[in-house]
Amino acid sequence: MYKKRILNFFICLLLQTLLIISPITVLANDEVTINTLDNKVNEEVVEDFLPTKVSVVFNGDEKTSKGITWHTKANCKSDIEYIKSNTVPTNFKHSLKATGISNEVSIIGGFSHKVTLSNLAPGSKYYYRVGDASKNIWSAIGSFKTETINNKALKFIFVDDSQGKNQDEYKISAKTFQKASEYFPDSDFFIHGGDLVNTSSKPEEWHWFFEEAKDFFMNNTFMSVPGNHDAQNNTYNNHFNFNYPKQNTKNGTYYSFNYGPAHFTMLNTNDIVINDDNTKSISAEQKNWMIKDIENARNNGYKWIIVTMHKGTQTASNHIDDSDVVGMRADLQPLFNELKVDIILQGHDHTYSRSKHLNGLELSNTQSQIINGYETVVDPKSQLYISINSSGNKFYKPNEDFIKQFNIQLAKYSQPYLQMFGTFEITGDQLIYNAYTYDAKNTEEVNLYDSYRIIKTNSVPNLPSIEKPTIPITNTKKELVLIGGYNTISKNIEEYLKDFNLSRIYGKNRYETASKISNSYTSSEKIILSSGEKYTDQLTSKVLAKVLESPILLTEKNKLDTEVLKEIERLNPREIIIIGGTNTISKNIETQLSKFHISRINGADRYETAKLVGDRIIEKSGNKNKAILVDGTNFPDAISMTSLASKENIPILLTSPKELNADTREALKIWKTKNIVIGGGEKSVSKTIENSLKHNVSVIRIAGEDRYETSVKVAESIYKDPNKYIFASGETFPDAIVGANYASKLEAPILLIKKDIIPTTVKNYIK
Repeated sequence: MYKKRILNFFICLLLQTLLIISPITVLANDEVTINTLDNKVNEEVVEDFLPTKVSVVFNGDEKTSKGITWHTKANCKSDIEYIKSNTVPTNFKHSLKATGISNEVSIIGGFSHKVTLSNLAPGSKYYYRVGDASKNIWSAIGSFKTETINNKALKFIFVDDSQGKNQDEYKISAKTFQKASEYFPDSDFFIHGGDLVNTSSKPEEWHWFFEEAKDFFMNNTFMSVPGNHDAQNNTYNNHFNFNYPKQNTKNGTYYSFNYGPAHFTMLNTNDIVINDDNTKSISAEQKNWMIKDIENARNNGYKWIIVTMHKGTQTASNHIDDSDVVGMRADLQPLFNELKVDIILQGHDHTYSRSKHLNGLELSNTQSQIINGYETVVDPKSQLYISINSSGNKFYKPNEDFIKQFNIQLAKYSQPYLQMFGTFEITGDQLIYNAYTYDAKNTEEVNLYDSYRIIKTNSVPNLPSIEKPTIPITNTKKELVLIGGYNTISKNIEEYLKDFNLSRIYGKNRYETASKISNSYTSSEKIILSSGEKYTDQLTSKVLAKVLESPILLTEKNKLDTEVLKEIERLNPREIIIIGGTNTISKNIETQLSKFHISRINGADRYETAKLVGDRIIEKSGNKNKAILVDGTNFPDAISMTSLASKENIPILLTSPKELNADTREALKIWKTKNIVIGGGEKSVSKTIENSLKHNVSVIRIAGEDRYETSVKVAESIYKDPNKYIFASGETFPDAIVGANYASKLEAPILLIKKDIIPTTVKNYIK
């Protein structure tokens, strides 16, 4: 017995030693590091603990403190490792460490983690990562800077109203943030004027807001005020770690911070009360705090007082006559004048405007003059109100009638229908402001839109001429989305793609992957339900999904996956279109979905089903002059051809490799097709078939040496220099098939790759 105990002791000691010395490799660009004896990654578990929605803000002394927030699906520790360094660390072996707190927040779908760093070195750069040290699961590496001692200057960027209804719209605001940071690279921080999301109770919108701009948020200090769309059930406060006074944070947060010669007062215009005279304004508690806050700043010698409020009082569109805006205009503008506020940054009205100088409600006698090329005011002792339009995709038209009716005093206002951002540079007594338009959706051009300078001195200084900034030459990163988990596209592939804004969509299986892609739809009147086991029906229905603007979900023959059912319930469609007969998707599936209207498109076999799907496409699009023909017995060429088919709304027909199928021949005859594109080489669709078709129609063939080159050739035929690419496995088809629908939604080519290798032809195309 004694010997057995001794043996057990040494076995336990050996196991503990192995756990301690188990090798851990941490590379600078690792997104996840997991410490396991067998080095196997359970992707589902990793995703539950993987940090998302990382934000960095000022919290306390701007020279020595930061507040950081992130989220996880499952409960875990709130750890951070950080290193003072001017270069990206190769590991965190000698890092400083801290642990914060976490709270479960059901409305955001997981846990909110917050940590406050203190005793940082002033004027220094730090690199950090957040996660759970006990599980060794970490975020990517981010960075932040602290303010220098005796700082007399600052630069910041102002953006506004990024709210969107779907993932694509948040890609627009993400591009705007990134472009602004590239354009003004020495910026100390960002200010956002509110309405970060459209519906704050929807966790997917917060996810899109942060994750579409993940690299930006991890490497910039982002100060914001809550908009009315951000105000549901404490959601705003659960995404930021501000140092705020005691208050009810259910509908947002008010707070302040200092930087260089400026003090920033950040108001919460959701905190509205009805006064005794039936007018509306911010609560007495917030107003009293604001008065003391700004008076203290003046007493402490801050030369510039800048207020940010979402619901602005000097704007250009329809919110001018809102009762709370009318009330705040009468209440706060005189107060701003008494407190000697310099600039008020506003949102809410989704237009561009710069006011005339005001003393409360009255027009100031401040006159501007052109000095060295800049419109300049000298020692104004008045307030300037600025709205910077939208960083997203939602624009309002200026309301001329309201501007006149409510005596709104604007020096410049307009709606360029482009994304915008503003830059501020303060050096002692001088403030330089520039506003820019950015065409995020099309040309990606940046243009100077408005310029202004304020000099706070009693006389005009002898200033040198200031050149207006020119657009810097930068290499804008293109987007690349990997469809599928690490079992189909390995982690090694990501190493080659560092120059891209890289993301990955995957679930624990093909059904969940399709559901996650479907999440990019806010709603949909129709859903296409196809087999996750027989691929041919999925391939031909891709174009129908594009024409109907509908997602494609996958199912087993007899049972719906839980995630698929959840997604159907979320979308709540008016119709579910099942592709294929009961041998492919059984009647049992219809029973499970009995509360929805169900229809089927099914033929006697895959060839007739493709024809029937084509009939629906032509009925909807009216395009019957052109068709695509692919091998109905193999899938890679059909996957590649979906890019062309979806781009031009062309039906895909199937054939056996050697002989044209009768249903396909009949479809071409009935549709009176004049142009046919064959996808793939002669082993897929024979020369005999091609020659037989040429008697009546125009035929071209798109084919490469293999499936990978074919995908490139299809892409080249329609996308000469795309901004987005989709990669999917050319060896395992389910992810590629659902990825094809996502590619068509993004108007991006889908390219096939191997698990561990990007074929040379694909590399050459994306360079």
